[in-house]
Amino acid sequence: MLLSLNKLKKLRRMPPGELLGRAAGHWGIQRLKRMARTPENWTGQVAGMEAEIAAACQTLVPGTRPDQRERLAREFPRELKMLCQSTERVAGRIAVGEYHLLGQPVRVDRPIDWHADPVSGHRWDDAFFSRVSYHRIPEHVDFKHIWELGRHQYLVELTRSGLLNGVESHLELARHVLESWLAQNRFGHGIHWTSGLEVAMRSMSWIWMIASAPSLLNDEALAKRWIGELFLHGHYLENHLSIYSSPYNHVIGEATGMYLLGAVFQGLPDADRWRNKGRDLLHGFGPRQFYDDGFCVEQAMGYHYFTLGFLTLAMVAGQAPGDTDLAISELVRKGYQAGLLFRQPDGRWPAIGDVDSASAIPVAREDFWDFAPLHQFAAAALNDPEIACVGQESFVESFWLLGIEGLKYLHSISVSESEARVAVLPHAGYFTACNASDSITFDAGPIAHGLHPDATPSAAHGHADTLQVLVHWAGRSVIRDSGMPNYAGNSMRRDHFRSPSAHSSIIFDGAPLVRAAGGLSWSHDIATTQLRWAKDTARWRACGSVKWDDCAITRHLLAIPGEAVWIADWLETAREQTAEWYWQLASRDWQLANTTPRCPMFESGPLTITTAVDGDRLEFELIGPDDEGCAAGSSPGYGVVERAAALRFQIPVGHSSLILTVIGSPRRSARFVAGETEVQLTSTDDSVELGHRASNCVEREYDSLGIGAWYLHE
Repeated sequence: MLLSLNKLKKLRRMPPGELLGRAAGHWGIQRLKRMARTPENWTGQVAGMEAEIAAACQTLVPGTRPDQRERLAREFPRELKMLCQSTERVAGRIAVGEYHLLGQPVRVDRPIDWHADPVSGHRWDDAFFSRVSYHRIPEHVDFKHIWELGRHQYLVELTRSGLLNGVESHLELARHVLESWLAQNRFGHGIHWTSGLEVAMRSMSWIWMIASAPSLLNDEALAKRWIGELFLHGHYLENHLSIYSSPYNHVIGEATGMYLLGAVFQGLPDADRWRNKGRDLLHGFGPRQFYDDGFCVEQAMGYHYFTLGFLTLAMVAGQAPGDTDLAISELVRKGYQAGLLFRQPDGRWPAIGDVDSASAIPVAREDFWDFAPLHQFAAAALNDPEIACVGQESFVESFWLLGIEGLKYLHSISVSESEARVAVLPHAGYFTACNASDSITFDAGPIAHGLHPDATPSAAHGHADTLQVLVHWAGRSVIRDSGMPNYAGNSMRRDHFRSPSAHSSIIFDGAPLVRAAGGLSWSHDIATTQLRWAKDTARWRACGSVKWDDCAITRHLLAIPGEAVWIADWLETAREQTAEWYWQLASRDWQLANTTPRCPMFESGPLTITTAVDGDRLEFELIGPDDEGCAAGSSPGYGVVERAAALRFQIPVGHSSLILTVIGSPRRSARFVAGETEVQLTSTDDSVELGHRASNCVEREYDSLGIGAWYLHE
């Protein structure tokens, strides 16, 4: 009933063009149903094209060509050794069942039931895909695991092991798994055909497999079935795009897959049509993925780079001779410029928003949250050193997709990352500041694009994390984002990790930012936000606010690199409410250092977190890694939850209240004044305490950019 009501609400908001488009999508499904009855009638035209297709695949992945590998051995022996070692390490783990996808080991060394969830054993029907309800599953089942298995990116690693290291057993294992999939998955039937994005990603994996192991096509029976199935993937994408159901990263992935398949089967009428349609979709939907400041409208870091990965693949494929019509270079460049602003001193990016640990490019990375390899690839592809950054084994994508010229470019540039910088993304609503050891990220922007102020539900990958502050200080992560462990399989855990209580933000109990509307959907997005900032690299300052009809929260930041971050929260309400806020701690060793009721201090090594309020009814607790529940959980990747720690605070607010927090190693006292209200934190040699201004102290005033002012003791 809830699903039907939600559909009715969405139908009422649809413009006529969308209704017509959805009707056309219905007829596309009917065409696919007819094709699924006799797929052999559609694949005859690609028979005997094995050599042309292998060459086309190697053109798209030029690092697989023999001449490029020979030059790699001759000109870059160190990189070749690193590449062989990393490939063998990953492929070896896959072969013995020690490789993990979405937190679960992948066992491809035994028979696979391609219609069964590898975790729970739940089976989906082997029916035409429009009749497979992958969402209507038991609470404990997550469809993401079977989808990830069907993307076949891990098979690319096995074929690369055969290419670089000559490990025939890995190549044979890849062949065995591929044949198993082809035998059990009729065109258009089953769970692996329910999502266009899954079809697109499998297509790209197969392109890379053929490029890495063209010898697999020497098996006439396998080649006929495999190439024919790849051709049918293009027909599926043409007729079942996510233009209306998921017009963000899904449609970009599908358009990229269709564009690349057009290049693989170049010269065939169907392929030329796919190429043109993919290009038009990338031109039309590419700019819609990003705000004018360059960050993705989904407000999720993983999806920012997932989308950029697809666009960069398409951009490079479009740079081939005769393919000058794809004009997305500046869009891609701007996306990488925005993403680079979030890089922390440890070389990682924060886990903002939803994530399913997906990568658009089938190259395994040891650390999902290190996007340096993508930046290096984009820098080489765009000839732009300003978007490059240093990272471990960050040349791999560049070599496979650009060949030796990509490696030569990376060796020709120098990257400086030591300068302090402050920046703002005004449309996405982020303030970032960073130097070699300290960084802060402040979110005062929207939850995500496309949400509605009424009860109409809208799926979105952004979290209810407005006014969150992330802190990396003195060379270590201090305040973290909790990440995202699952979309299905555990609804309570999913909802928690998307809620304010899983983030380092502050809320009123009677004024939600948004309302959960089932699954990944939000509704009632009625709050308005604002962000202000100062261009000062010595004193990092920003202010963000969120307002409702009868209450408001204004969060002020002041940070001195090398010392501390001060945060002042000014709360106003026309009715009595409870304010609650959390600090999600990046390490487990935090301890309560004093029990002062109005000014508790917590410590971890040389760093402290101290909070003071203008009233006397502050409640607080340190939630440790041994506590039950998700309150202090951390998810470094999909399917993974680790015990962590968090601080939780509450105060009653009748009209207004002021909260002052300091994080770091403060060496001076600071106070914040808002009208008649002020709170001061006095720093001594071994503690931070609630204090009062001394008559003989020397202070300097700083504009808070919001309500009130900062006063720092000099």
